[in-house]
Parts: sequence; structure tokens; C-alpha cells
Amino acid sequence: MCSKFFDPNFLTELWAMNGYTMAAEFAEMFDEHTRGLAGQYFADARVFVLNLACAAPDTSPPRSMPELIERIDPDWLTTAWTSDPQVAAEVAVLQSAKPPIVTELAMMLQGLAADMNAAGTGADSNVR
Repeated sequence: MCSKFFDPNFLTELWAMNGYTMAAEFAEMFDEHTRGLAGQYFADARVFVLNLACAAPDTSPPRSMPELIERIDPDWLTTAWTSDPQVAAEVAVLQSAKPPIVTELAMMLQGLAADMNAAGTGADSNVR
């Protein structure tokens, strides 16, 4: 697990980042779990979902871990991206994978949030 996610100074910076930069930080952290070609497919899918959640049109980037986790949901993603019907189709494909990629990513983020809270870095806090 990337230790910078347990640094309160980094977290302050994280929740102030633009959506694509924020998504890249999370993707880099989860990339540590990527092994082989199948792993790369899942890593690329996680990047895609993180970008959708962090850079949705007409929406500011998430400003807390609970808000990010709320966005990693097939219904939220397709609603936020209604202007692009292809996104809904791609989210459905990812969710039909074994394991369902959107749900798995939400669970990974929930685990990270629990670890951050246990370390006292305040994953439940935000910068609003």
C-alpha cells in the first residue's frame, strides 16, 4: 500500500487536485496489485472508472473519501455521464466482469479508507 495515502499533508493535497490528477494518484496506488496481462486489464479498467468518477462532466472532483466511494457505483457513473451513452455501455461491461470491476474498486477504496482511519489520517474528512 502506498504510504503517502497515510500522510495528512498528502491527503490535503489529494482532495484539492483536479479530477484526472486525483484519479491517477489512486490508480498508481492500486497499480501495485497488478500482475500479468489479466492484471493489466483490471488496472486499466480501474483507471477508466476512477477517471469517470473523479472527472465527471458538470461536477467538481470528489473532495472526500466517502464522496469518491459514493461515485464508484454503476448508477452514479451512468447518471453523471448521461451526455455520453457509450459510458453507460462500458460501465455495464465492466460491471459484468468477474469480479464486477466497479464493485471491486469500491470495495478496494473502502478498505483503503478503513486503513487510513485506523492510522488516524482521517479518510472520513474532507476539504470543503
